[in-house]
Amino acid sequence: AYAVAFPDIEAKAKTLHSHYVDNVQWYGDALISRSADNTFCLWQPIIGNTTKASSFKLL
Repeated sequence: AYAVAFPDIEAKAKTLHSHYVDNVQWYGDALISRSADNTFCLWQPIIGNTTKASSFKLL
């Protein structure tokens, strides 16, 4: 079985995207977020001993 992460990316995405985020998709072990102005961000979840991803690192 795979570990399930429950990321809270909304607050972090708001600081990097000037428009609303209209798409988020897994890309391997990372996430890609895209905003309405075609800005893309690649995120890597940082998962500790729990299954809740407490933070993300922008790649």
